[in-house]
Amino acid sequence: MYWNFPKIEGGQSHGLGDSGMDLFKGDPVKSLAREICQNSVDVRVDANKPVQVDFQVFDLPIKNFPGRDELLEIYNQANSFCIRQNFKTACKYFNRTIPSLKSGSIRILRISDFNTTGLIGADEADDNWSSPWYKLVRAVSSSDKPDGSIGRYGSGKQAPFACSEFQTVFYSTKDTKGIEAYEGVS
Repeated sequence: MYWNFPKIEGGQSHGLGDSGMDLFKGDPVKSLAREICQNSVDVRVDANKPVQVDFQVFDLPIKNFPGRDELLEIYNQANSFCIRQNFKTACKYFNRTIPSLKSGSIRILRISDFNTTGLIGADEADDNWSSPWYKLVRAVSSSDKPDGSIGRYGSGKQAPFACSEFQTVFYSTKDTKGIEAYEGVS
């Protein structure tokens, strides 16, 4: 596993103060449960069977955190940059998270759903930017829901990030076609 942070190359930079995440910080756990369950019910496979959503919290040994050494090096470099730029909020973030990447374990929340289609479109996401996988995992503020629809702004996907100390989410799916995919977003 490796971390890939796209180059800005003259484009906009993104800071840690994401307004999408701020929508959910008032009651992050309630928001997370609502957003996850709403999305799972929307992709039910069999109307005669209930959708099951499983929330599991566990401690993962930090040595098993995917790409931990590389992420720690990236965080150290980013922290040095933020100190030079006098980015106070970002420095607070790194002062809180860097020690966690050096600790013995990290708290993980795994959310799984069953009797759903899975997150479809991972197999075509490189070419199909309208696939559900692409919109959730790789796009920002991307939704094609009609005016007046709940979730039409695509901000609900920020709820898991509001609950994450590292503002990091690992996605995985096994869809109805048997396609398996894994990708992390930080």
